[in-house]
Amino acid sequence: MVTRALISVALMSLLWGSSEACAPLPIGQSRFPGWIIRSYPNPAHSALRMDVISMGVPSVVEIFNIRGELQRRYSYGVIPLGQYKLDLDLRGLGTGIYYVRYRDQLGYLSTGVSRIAILK
Repeated sequence: MVTRALISVALMSLLWGSSEACAPLPIGQSRFPGWIIRSYPNPAHSALRMDVISMGVPSVVEIFNIRGELQRRYSYGVIPLGQYKLDLDLRGLGTGIYYVRYRDQLGYLSTGVSRIAILK
């Protein structure tokens, strides 16, 4: 786990090129590669927008209910290196608390998890 954190910090330094990348951010936001920077609106109704940082590999977004059961999976091809906005369709999901996970499909880069509420 420590090795993964050190690799993430090294990647941050390469991507942003200064120690300012280590400055604190508000809770729920991150500068780590492959992580969700923020998800909004929260609570959501029928759609959710995620600001994410991609490492240039195939990516996937998964939505889990509070019991950890997979409810949705959105697979993306290779998303080029950079920051992006992803729009997710939440129609068909009931009112409740969900966890949204953004990760690479290769399974070795950082993942980001965001807790959201859906109100119908």
